[in-house]
Amino acid sequence: MDINTDKYLYPYQYLHSNKYLYIHWSPTITNTPTPTLTLTSTPVLRPVLGGPYPNPISTGPMNLSVSVPGTATVKWSVFTLAFRKIVGGQTTITTQGLIQWDLKDKSGVRVADGVYYLRVEVDGIQSVVKIFKILVLR
Repeated sequence: MDINTDKYLYPYQYLHSNKYLYIHWSPTITNTPTPTLTLTSTPVLRPVLGGPYPNPISTGPMNLSVSVPGTATVKWSVFTLAFRKIVGGQTTITTQGLIQWDLKDKSGVRVADGVYYLRVEVDGIQSVVKIFKILVLR
């Protein structure tokens, strides 16, 4: 039996992971399929911003994960629905990082319930600007 083994090499991507699973069938040795596991890291080619979590939020800090290729400066600002800036910050991230907002304004007072906009700007090898909506509830 002549079998082309190239057509039996399939990549499968795990959910919530940067790993790949390759299953390779080698029927020439035992005439039965033999899966071989190979995990390969996938490099980050452009900035990736995860959504703010938890959202809606009632207590604790709001978190936002950031993955960048190399080193980048991340600037973030929180605005009201009227686009009044209430707080902001800046941090330098190498490869992966986390932005946290403690639900307080510039004065250190907890913000009122409502909808807010989170603007995140990544300056580095590749620049990205993204705006998220956040719902604050008590």
